[in-house]
Amino acid sequence: MKKYSVSVVILFAACLLCVQATAAQKTKRVAAKTSAAAKTVPKLSVEQNNSMLAILAESKKQSVPLFVRVGLKILEINQNLLSEKPDSVLLEKDKAEFSEAFGKAVLVEIDAAERMLKILAPEQKRLVAKAMERKKGNELFEVILKMFKLPEE
Repeated sequence: MKKYSVSVVILFAACLLCVQATAAQKTKRVAAKTSAAAKTVPKLSVEQNNSMLAILAESKKQSVPLFVRVGLKILEINQNLLSEKPDSVLLEKDKAEFSEAFGKAVLVEIDAAERMLKILAPEQKRLVAKAMERKKGNELFEVILKMFKLPEE
């Protein structure tokens, strides 16, 4: 395993903090936009809530290692690009691995949103659809989490 210098570890930590800060800002925007809509959404039944929490836990279990891989690949790509003689073959390999991990992580969230929507009653699903129309570009997964007050972390 490669040894990373302290500056690379600090860079990785800074990248993670930036990702967290961006996610927090996005979460606040989604929360502000969905607060009015959330008041009109029927509450989840205990069974619905438990099922949603199980889906959420499973999706996090799958996506967290993928996002860690994404962060590590970014570090490796940056280190390669900043070296005196960047290795173009390694760069292409790292970019492909980054793309694969990121794509899989996004698919985990899409799958979770799909499974959560199947749990909702038709009226609940219609309200989520209306909220999405108003949001224009927000991620369905995030809207569901906010609307039904499911934990995001």
